[in-house]
Amino acid sequence: MGSDDGEDFVFNMNKLRKEIVFYIVEEHSFSTTEEKGPRRMMSKANPHFVPFSRSTAKRELLYMYMGDRDRVTDILVTTLRRICFLFDN
Repeated sequence: MGSDDGEDFVFNMNKLRKEIVFYIVEEHSFSTTEEKGPRRMMSKANPHFVPFSRSTAKRELLYMYMGDRDRVTDILVTTLRRICFLFDN
């Protein structure tokens, strides 16, 4: 059996939660995580799925933002005098 049949798949709830947050950022409501339809769909797709609240989704988004903000800050600090911003009105 090849790798396309799903035998090599390893469920990772943290990665899935991050992808759901990306879905929310694309103009969906945080309450999507608490709706019956999406919860039922995810539990059918993978029985290991653990439903989470809109508060958890908001917290996850904040953690993602803070991590990205810190990475961008580090990049800007280490590339001092090497960045040029151009604006076209």
